[in-house]
Amino acid sequence: MRQKPISFLLVFFLILTVLASSGCKKKIEETEHQEQLPVIEKEEKKEQIYNWPNYRGPDMDGISKEKSLLPARLDDEDVIKWEKNIGYGFAGITIYGERLFTMGLEKIKGNTKEGNDIVYCFHVDTGEELWRYSYICTIGMHPGPRTAPTIDNNHVYTLSRDGDLYCLDYTTGKVIWYHDIVSEYHAVIPQFGFSAAPVVDNDLLIINARAYGIAFQKDTGEVVWMSPEGKCGYAVIPVFTWRTGRYAAVFSDNALFIIDVLTGSKLSSFPWATYSGCNVGIPIIFDNKIFISSSYDYGCALLELTDDAVLKTVWRNKAVKHHMSAGILFNGTYFGNDGFYNKRAGSFKAVDIMTGEEKWKEEDGVGSVTGVDDKLILLTDRGKLTIAKRSAESYQPVISKDLGRGTWFTPPTFCRGCLYIRNRNGRFICLDLNKKQNEKTREMDRDEAPSSGS
Repeated sequence: MRQKPISFLLVFFLILTVLASSGCKKKIEETEHQEQLPVIEKEEKKEQIYNWPNYRGPDMDGISKEKSLLPARLDDEDVIKWEKNIGYGFAGITIYGERLFTMGLEKIKGNTKEGNDIVYCFHVDTGEELWRYSYICTIGMHPGPRTAPTIDNNHVYTLSRDGDLYCLDYTTGKVIWYHDIVSEYHAVIPQFGFSAAPVVDNDLLIINARAYGIAFQKDTGEVVWMSPEGKCGYAVIPVFTWRTGRYAAVFSDNALFIIDVLTGSKLSSFPWATYSGCNVGIPIIFDNKIFISSSYDYGCALLELTDDAVLKTVWRNKAVKHHMSAGILFNGTYFGNDGFYNKRAGSFKAVDIMTGEEKWKEEDGVGSVTGVDDKLILLTDRGKLTIAKRSAESYQPVISKDLGRGTWFTPPTFCRGCLYIRNRNGRFICLDLNKKQNEKTREMDRDEAPSSGS
């Protein structure tokens, strides 16, 4: 009598096993037939793998959440992991999976007006070139592309100084779609060329062009909405949630616009007319506040987006005047650069974001600020690289290194323990500052070193 339940349980267990294995097989077969995106596979309990797919990183805030930075590595002779020459320009560096993307311009012998713009794809660890895509582009004032490639869903989006908008295949570099936004959509090229990287938000690709932007369906390139004719600024467009909708803060040449991302309709605006429309630093958004800053002695302001959709001034002064990239915001303190390249003068500063009060100042030149864990990475236009503590109380440098001659406007990219930096003339270096890797190597070196009695 007691064996019957056992037999029944055994049969029931066998049936469940068959069903489970059948379901797993079906899932495996379905997975094998799905088109895979270039993602980094990782098993549970493994260390998180970081990417830097957009201008200013995953959250477009200029801050890396990695904890792998080893400042002391800057002094080591082998700190340069690899080095390339990528041609003229200021394009940023973006990384996803094993691939790194950037842009540069190669001049054509005998041609003083045009060169070859090149979109590069390198292996992130070795610097090996995997593919390149090139097209003709004007040289102009301060030669070369300005925008960082944007990586999303097996696509790489790039924008040239002349308005060549490309969607390229992540793996092969093949053109998926293309627009000349000047000839097709009558976008006006700003004095120093289009400089804002494309931004992806859900199914949309948004660029800073015309009065306050153009949005495309990111997979097909079809125009979704287009703002009125007008002159754009140079800043990348941040997208944010307000109430129940998605909105974009668009810096034109003379105003800040708040735009409904889905429709392109204007919600609000704030006048900000600067010399030559040089609104360059990305607006910094937190809660219902927006911080903006411009150089040419114009100044900065903290604005509040009120419940009735009005941009109201919280404070305004000249504590920080961005000539190039914006800084970073952490725990109520804004770390940025107050500078004017034409006079080769500038300072790194810490400012209370709610009051505009300056907390500390370090005169070091025009430059950029990137955050990594509890450190600031400060890079001046003359190539002085400093790693400092992220202190709101005082300037606390840890270590510095001179990168050599050249103009170093482009903010560095920090990803997986390496710092990627390029200058205007095309020198592109990968600095190995990986804490865990190098501490492991040094531990091995100590273990293998001969004793004094050998």
